[in-house]
Amino acid sequence: MAKLSGVFAPICTPFADDESLDLVSLRFNLERYAASRIKGYLALGSSGENKSLTEEEKLSVLETIIKNKGQGKVVMAGSVNFLFPAMMAGAVGGTVSIANAFPSVALELYECGVARDQVRGPAIQERSQRINKVISGKHGVAGVKAEMNLAGLRGGIPRRPLLPLAAEEVKALRAALVDEGLL
Repeated sequence: MAKLSGVFAPICTPFADDESLDLVSLRFNLERYAASRIKGYLALGSSGENKSLTEEEKLSVLETIIKNKGQGKVVMAGSVNFLFPAMMAGAVGGTVSIANAFPSVALELYECGVARDQVRGPAIQERSQRINKVISGKHGVAGVKAEMNLAGLRGGIPRRPLLPLAAEEVKALRAALVDEGLL
């Protein structure tokens, strides 16, 4: 409980005027955060513009955050798309939307990270990314709510201006989840 008590900053990813990563500015921000009483960071979530970064850029941002987090600061992944690599680099967990409907998938990946399981972890990471891509990667919040409904939970509908998935989109999502053995 103590590790999750306090203020966690959803780290923004700074870009230069040419839209390239500005890791110098990220390190600058982290130095300021490390000098504060912030308890930890959520790395590469929506504030970190996760969807706008290449895989290589994500790893660079993640490495910068972990190397410059300060003593005692906790780092959590902001997406299942890099939960396992984040944990292998020193993150303690993550806030991942796939856990809303399929917590067992997220927990299996987390447990591989805790165990530093280089045998099972990469395969489970790949599967998690594939699942996430067809849900929140493609449909955002509306996809997460639809997957919850399909899994027997109560996601409901998104609030406007977001719109629920069309019937054809729900059908395609259901088929993808069946293919993954989740439904």
